[in-house]
Amino acid sequence: MNFIDALQYPMQDKGWLGKIAIAAVLLFIPIFGWFIIAGYELRLVQRIYRREPGLPEWDDWGGDLNRGFMVFLGTLIYLVPVLILACCNTILAQSDNAGAVILRCLFSLVIFGYSLIATPVIYSGLARYAANEDFSVFTNIPGRIQDVTANLSNAIMLYLDVLIFGFVTSFIIAIGIALCCIPGFLAMGGASIAGYYIVAQWGIQIGAAGNVAPQYMGPPPQRF
Repeated sequence: MNFIDALQYPMQDKGWLGKIAIAAVLLFIPIFGWFIIAGYELRLVQRIYRREPGLPEWDDWGGDLNRGFMVFLGTLIYLVPVLILACCNTILAQSDNAGAVILRCLFSLVIFGYSLIATPVIYSGLARYAANEDFSVFTNIPGRIQDVTANLSNAIMLYLDVLIFGFVTSFIIAIGIALCCIPGFLAMGGASIAGYYIVAQWGIQIGAAGNVAPQYMGPPPQRF
């Protein structure tokens, strides 16, 4: 499963620790730091598409910031229904009326169901945007849905990969912070980067990367 390869992938790079440390620091810089990380992660996907091993260098801060901002806008398109329902739930939470409670439960179920459908669609947008950096791939919602319906079995595996990856990395981060804050923060940076390996493999499966074979992880880890 791709979540196992995703966990291993960052450590294929000779300077992986320093690159992950930079990502960990950026996680604590609201907005701008998050956008830069997203742009950097997009370049990681591009490297995998080109069969280039290892992690990108942190050498394109402005470009990463721009790419990350576009990723944010593109992802936001698919999250609008969730945000609307979440706002409704917040408003309904102010009331103890039985009808309000029922509506909150209903909206929560709709949010959960929508997330099941939207996750592979969003990943499709990310994977295709990494291939050409054309924002129209996000607005082409029918095309992204077709990516999923044409690869339904892979989409199910994608969702399982994302779910298990999130659970495993959350557990590792929690243990790292409990034992010592620094390993936990490094784990947060590593998890953020590693998650985009799954995006890259999904992009390969839906044909966004051309004729690249799935499961490419590069050469064995380089020794220090």
